[in-house]
Amino acid sequence: MKMQRRTFLKTTAAAGAATILPRRVWGANDRIGIACIGLHGIGGMHLGQYLEMEDVDVVALCDVDRNALDQAAQKVKGKPVLEGDFRKVLERKDVDAVVAAVPDHWHALVALQAFEAGKDAYIEKPL
Repeated sequence: MKMQRRTFLKTTAAAGAATILPRRVWGANDRIGIACIGLHGIGGMHLGQYLEMEDVDVVALCDVDRNALDQAAQKVKGKPVLEGDFRKVLERKDVDAVVAAVPDHWHALVALQAFEAGKDAYIEKPL
């Protein structure tokens, strides 16, 4: 039996889609709890972008600089947790994902510990 081109395309498209489906399906009322780690420079920019998203709650802010924490907290509606140690942020149940803008030598450590804690992570790699 000879396979039709359209049948082949439909089959391969369906198989490809199955491999890229998200591991968790979010409902219409679900929101993502984000923790921003590192709030200077690009981290502050990320925070501003997440604050504009309707389906995201910034639930925790983390930076070793207390002044940066206090300034960032003023931008967030509600009361995010303020923390100086990223490991404590990773322990939180309300944090679904972390966004880290940390110095280069911290990238791997933050990412690996976030993954071990079951969190999604966005870590920028500098050029």
